[in-house]
Amino acid sequence: SPDTTTITTISTKDIFNALKQSVLFHFGDTGWGEVGASLAGVSSFLPSNHLCIIRVARGEAARTTWAALVLLDRLGAGGIVVPHVIHVSGTLKHAQIAAIEWNREAIARVKA
Repeated sequence: SPDTTTITTISTKDIFNALKQSVLFHFGDTGWGEVGASLAGVSSFLPSNHLCIIRVARGEAARTTWAALVLLDRLGAGGIVVPHVIHVSGTLKHAQIAAIEWNREAIARVKA
C-alpha cells in the first residue's frame, strides 16, 4: 500500500506558478501579458480548508484568470485541483468575510 504519511504542502507560490502555466498553456503569451499585468498575486492560501484568495483586476483579465483556473488540472507535485469559486468581490475584506462564512458552513455540514 502507498505511504499515506507523506503530506504535500502547497504554497501560494505553487498556486501562482500553476495559474501562470495554465494561462500560458491555454491562452499563450498574450493571455499571460493580460493576466500577469493585472494579477496582484495569491493573497492567501489556507491549507487547513484549502481556501485560496486570488487578486486580479476586473474585466477581460479576470475572465481569462477564471478560465485558466477552470482548466487547471494539476498543482505542485501532482496534486489534483478542482477549483470552486465561492465568491467574487471588489475588496479583499469582503472576500475574507465570504471565506470565513463558507468555512463556518462547511464545518456545520461536517458536524451534521
